[in-house]
Amino acid sequence: MIATARRTSGILRREKMSLELYATYVVACIVIILVPG
Repeated sequence: MIATARRTSGILRREKMSLELYATYVVACIVIILVPG
C-alpha cells in the first residue's frame, strides 16, 4: 500500500507538467460548456 502510494507520487512528480496541462484543459472545457448558459 505504502509502496504503491510512493510509486504513484513519484509518477505524479515526474509528470507534473502534463498533469497541469491536463487540469488546464479540463477547466477550459468546463468553462466553455458553462459560459454560454
